[in-house]
Amino acid sequence: QGDAFVACLALDGTAIRWSTFLGGTGSDLATAVTADMSGNIFVAGSASTTLNGIGWNIQKISASDGSLVTAFSGDGILNDTNPSAVTDEALALALNGTAIFVTGYDGVQGGASPQQWRTQKYNITTGATTTAFGVNGAVTFNNTTTADNDQAKAIAINSTDVYVAGFDDDDAGRARIYKYDIVTGATSTDSFGRAGTVMSEDGGDDRFNAIFLNGNYLYVGGYGSGLVLFRMRDHNA
Repeated sequence: QGDAFVACLALDGTAIRWSTFLGGTGSDLATAVTADMSGNIFVAGSASTTLNGIGWNIQKISASDGSLVTAFSGDGILNDTNPSAVTDEALALALNGTAIFVTGYDGVQGGASPQQWRTQKYNITTGATTTAFGVNGAVTFNNTTTADNDQAKAIAINSTDVYVAGFDDDDAGRARIYKYDIVTGATSTDSFGRAGTVMSEDGGDDRFNAIFLNGNYLYVGGYGSGLVLFRMRDHNA
């Protein structure tokens, strides 16, 4: 069993300012970390529970000493085991002044895939779910034609939109980006790709694992068995 942690290091790597243990009694994993402009660190990952298997875990801690910010979700820790009773993992997060956007996957078996994309929006101060975003605070994607895993791996935001990158594993992996409205979670209906999604596939295993937004362009990283970027229909933001 592993335990999650976060550490603050000197920029030259010669000293540890602080290190904090974020784990529980089971297997726990920290997969993403970022900071706001108010001296807070946000950590996303997964934690095992006795009730619902492995669920999303989001923590807010002080950048000065690593202590939990207890105004967030009552004790600084948000364990979001909804909606499945199997494995759900938060893999990436992004912030603006009022909200936290977390993406990853859950084990809901509502479609053909045993894992589906999940992107959730929370209040940055309290940790409460922003229910106006998507359906009860979340937007999901499940490839309804194949029975392989779908996972969202990375997220980027600007003032109006949320961009989520990952893959749906229809034939060993198809790279995909979705664009959502930052307030409502609705899939974009503008000129981004086809109906708000960009896909890339060369017949092999293609996956986006990272995304960065800068002005009018998206930068994505991942891997593929062929010339993955040249097979994208549109990657202008």
